Amino acid sequence: MKNHPELDRDNQIQYIANLARNNIGLEANSNRNLPFFLERAGAFIFEKEIGETIDAYSLWTTDNRPYIILGSIKKSDVRRNFDVAHELGHLLLHYKVEFTMQDKNTRLIIGHALVCVPFIRRLLFSCKKPKTIIFGFLI
Repeated sequence: MKNHPELDRDNQIQYIANLARNNIGLEANSNRNLPFFLERAGAFIFEKEIGETIDAYSLWTTDNRPYIILGSIKKSDVRRNFDVAHELGHLLLHYKVEFTMQDKNTRLIIGHALVCVPFIRRLLFSCKKPKTIIFGFLI
């Protein structure tokens, strides 16, 4: 990243995810309505029958419009949000890059886009008894 070359790759990805959350208006403590906020920010999200083995794909058009195509096989809202966040990661991290890029960076941005780390930290430290599991974290 040109603006923050001092950040390591993981921190760059977290920075990009937070920047994206802020720019699309996604609340710090929720990922509800992620597709709505992305569409409001200018992305096009469509549903299409693309087979049982493909969940979604994304692309930038020649006029720089981001498209996310979701598979139309019935899925939960949680899974659809994950698919949208995954494709957002591809759009942000692999802008006009060949498909040979690894998914590791995309998985990192999904985590940061779907879960606001400062919110989770506040949530974890506010609990007194570590007996509850929230979002896969033992608290």
